[in-house]
Amino acid sequence: HLFFTRIIYKAPRPVDFCGHHPQKQEIDFAACKYDILLVSGIANAEMLLNYIRRFSRNLKHIEYPDHYIFKEKDIQRIVSEYESFSVSPNKIIATTEKDAVRLSLFRSNGKFCTLPLFYIPIEVGFVTRQEEESFNKIISNYVRKNIPVGSVHI
Repeated sequence: HLFFTRIIYKAPRPVDFCGHHPQKQEIDFAACKYDILLVSGIANAEMLLNYIRRFSRNLKHIEYPDHYIFKEKDIQRIVSEYESFSVSPNKIIATTEKDAVRLSLFRSNGKFCTLPLFYIPIEVGFVTRQEEESFNKIISNYVRKNIPVGSVHI
């Protein structure tokens, strides 16, 4: 069986690795256009850029190689770019969930820690509802046939 999936981008969520994030709530791209500094270290950022462009008033992208390990000088650059790229009060830093984890290593950097950093969650979805139902049926049938009833714990 062959199934086709796609990435579904979700609403930005705040990264609060410092314990005093200025924005605790999710932001609503549809309600307000933001100036966005995108920081990413992924193989191909084009889909993410296309998603964010639809909701940004001004977009600047700092791109790093896939699986990039951030260094202190990168954090300094992000802070500097954030401070200089827009004067709007509606500006944020956006990143991927995996890059947010890597960036969290710099939570002791006082200036970086206070910036409005958000990650863009993703989900994987089937291209069609029919594919999703077919996939779920195959998995359910496999589980019913191969796992003894007494070994299933809920």
